[in-house]
Amino acid sequence: MKKIKIHFRTVIALFVVFAMLVPSLFIPVSAAELYLGDVDLSGNIDSVDSLTIQRYSVGLIKLNAQQLLCADVNFDGSVDTLDSLLVLRNSVGLEQFSLKNNKNLPSNLKIKEIKIDQIQEILRLVNQERKKRNLAPLTLDKKLSSLSETHAKEISTMSDIDHRRADGRDWSTLLSDSKYPFMTAGENIAGGSPEAEVIFKLWMNSPAHRDHILSPKFHKIGIGHYYRANSTYDDYWVQIFTD
Repeated sequence: MKKIKIHFRTVIALFVVFAMLVPSLFIPVSAAELYLGDVDLSGNIDSVDSLTIQRYSVGLIKLNAQQLLCADVNFDGSVDTLDSLLVLRNSVGLEQFSLKNNKNLPSNLKIKEIKIDQIQEILRLVNQERKKRNLAPLTLDKKLSSLSETHAKEISTMSDIDHRRADGRDWSTLLSDSKYPFMTAGENIAGGSPEAEVIFKLWMNSPAHRDHILSPKFHKIGIGHYYRANSTYDDYWVQIFTD
């Protein structure tokens, strides 16, 4: 009886190890939700993704087709230690991936450039306008960006863009639900284009949206984007500002 218990525990242990070695192998993810560099399909690009590529490059794990698509960040047709290094540099803000001038890429990679490139461009445009008015630059906040993306995803299921959430509550419940500390907050929403410059012009041409971008009360910003094919606007953008 004792030997059977040991054998059973061994099997369980091996199963756990296998699950850790093959991250997200059996989790289906739609193309619109994939992001370049997010190899473990967690929704974040971090050191874990870099390590995952390293382990794949030396034969310790296997990656599925979606993961391989996200892992080849330099578009050379292979997934190796150089990709791992680039992902690590991206996770600390030293590297950016760009899909421009890569004609051989599958069309479903279009969304990934928005995640990595266009969000940074909106931040640049925001702070450029603030600098013109001698206002302090806004800091891109990771948590606020996550909440912004959540609201963009919710809006994409609705018939029109709205500051309400899908359940009918005000957008500010995103902050209260997540226990994000703030005294003052504001939100900008827009849709209809994947291009940062187009969306930013829409906001700047709207007095209420422009006031949020140029408010001296705000010091942090979150920027989120979500793409839903064949929806009302296809591309949905959200900015959340806090003090």
